[in-house]
Amino acid sequence: MTKQELIKSVASATGLNKKTARQGLEAVLSGLVESLQVGEKVKVVGFGTFATAQRASRTAINLQTMERVTVPPRRVVTFSAGTPLKARIRQ
Repeated sequence: MTKQELIKSVASATGLNKKTARQGLEAVLSGLVESLQVGEKVKVVGFGTFATAQRASRTAINLQTMERVTVPPRRVVTFSAGTPLKARIRQ
């Protein structure tokens, strides 16, 4: 599902026009990103938890040249699905 399809789905489910649905979705996503940027977890009950994790630096191999390269440490976003979401996906 693309972002445009999600906006259309939200608009039809709520009776809002697409412009208002887009603004609502943008506000939710913006709040999610802002919270993750400062290291906060975002818990959506019944859906799941978004969080950030620190990946350690590691050594990788460039398969074309077989040269060893160091991949620097970085923060990544993680998602853990909640139990109700898992149950609905399994059906």
